[in-house]
Amino acid sequence: ESWQIDFTARMAGMDERQRLENIDIFGAAAFFGDGYLVGKSGNQFYVTKGTGYVAGLRTTLAENLNITVTTRPVKVWLDVCWTGTLTSVWGVQSRITVADNLADYVQNGVQHYVFAVAGIDENGNITDLRPKGTLNEQQASDALRKHEQSRNHPDATTREKGFVQLSSDTNSESEMLAATPKAVKAAMDNANGRLEKNSNGGDIPDKKQFARTIGAVTSTTITLGESGWFKIATVVMPQSTSTAVIKLYGGSGYNVGSFEQAAISELVLRAGNGSPVGITATLWRRSPSAANEVAWVNTSGDTYDIYINIGQYAYWLIAQYDYTGNANVTLHSTPEYSSAQPGNSTSGQTYTLYNSLMKPTAGDVEALSVNGGRLNGALGIGTDNALGGNSIVFGDNDTGFKWHSDGVLGIYANNALVGYIDNSGLHMSVDVLSNGAIRAGNAKKLSLTSNNNSALTATFNLWGDPNRPTVIELDDDQGWHLYSQRNPDGSIVFTVNGDITANTLRAGGA
Repeated sequence: ESWQIDFTARMAGMDERQRLENIDIFGAAAFFGDGYLVGKSGNQFYVTKGTGYVAGLRTTLAENLNITVTTRPVKVWLDVCWTGTLTSVWGVQSRITVADNLADYVQNGVQHYVFAVAGIDENGNITDLRPKGTLNEQQASDALRKHEQSRNHPDATTREKGFVQLSSDTNSESEMLAATPKAVKAAMDNANGRLEKNSNGGDIPDKKQFARTIGAVTSTTITLGESGWFKIATVVMPQSTSTAVIKLYGGSGYNVGSFEQAAISELVLRAGNGSPVGITATLWRRSPSAANEVAWVNTSGDTYDIYINIGQYAYWLIAQYDYTGNANVTLHSTPEYSSAQPGNSTSGQTYTLYNSLMKPTAGDVEALSVNGGRLNGALGIGTDNALGGNSIVFGDNDTGFKWHSDGVLGIYANNALVGYIDNSGLHMSVDVLSNGAIRAGNAKKLSLTSNNNSALTATFNLWGDPNRPTVIELDDDQGWHLYSQRNPDGSIVFTVNGDITANTLRAGGA
């Protein structure tokens, strides 16, 4: 008869018995000295070399081990197991794991035991979680710590019991002091004086001042019905030091497609310098449907009623306003109405901000309309004007036309008067050159022409002297051809410098 002994099972049982006996001595975990202490150098976390027990398995870290910590808070775990093969030496294998949570587990048939040796908070602070020494040493240390706490009467914390000190402070950040009823009452009184979120600002005592404090624009609505004058605001404007602004969105009219009714009117009020006392009111308008005029009435001291003139159907306008700290504006949501400007009011100034909706006329900008108009002063085309007066120059600054007197228009070239025109005709003081014909007359015309193909240039000249009072002479470049002369006695002589060829030549009377 033969027997077969299972040494594997027997050896495993022996190993397990030894592990459990170690737990009886060292507890769930035990560490010696700085073994497996987690430290930090700069931004680098590391585990210190040394020896410890986890679940009865003894493990040793031969050298300090750097670890990578990417997210915080987190814990550092020591993971150990007892492993080997049928023919190999069995021993403890260990590794360091960084994780939020970890529990004992089985991997490939091998039991792993884990223990957190340190905790790292969000600021990178390390809490050592290692039990020190054997189980008896751990229990003795814990008892000694508790006894020390009882002898020292420790203060209570959020994690430990202890003695509590009372305090009435309401600005303390301590987690070791307890609030008295007085401190609680002060905190409640403070809370009751705060704004309620659900009220959406409805519980603000002075909403105007609150809006100014946070830099917001104060706004309300105004309804103006008829066409005329409305007292939209009452302002207090101390002299020399105050400014107020009122801005209206919307204008007169309400028809669909009447885009100009989406108007903007801006009033700017400025206090005077006290000499004389008063304010300046300026209205800036951007649309035909905006406010038209502004005026004010000094009711008393530095108080003024502000009026605007606007067209009909100015319903539900949005009004925004602001003012310097020493002034005040009270806007009237339903203003007083007057068909005419109040008799004791002072008119302000209205300025139009021109745009594609409100284009200026030529007169608004002192321009000359394409449809014609009046130009006062000299005009230069392509240049400045040097002729002055009522003149127009072309190209250079002293060549053009200039008005001399009633019905007389001078002609200038390089600042020289070369002629003029009046109701009797054109008068020239220089030669008149023409590439075409010169014609005189109306129905029947007398023409002076040149075909531009003769060999010489001809001249038809009128001249005279004491002996020959009037001579009408025809010449060319080589000399005279003929002339007709009236003598001092009134007789006429016709002379030809050459032959006369005629079909018929008569002399004497008819």
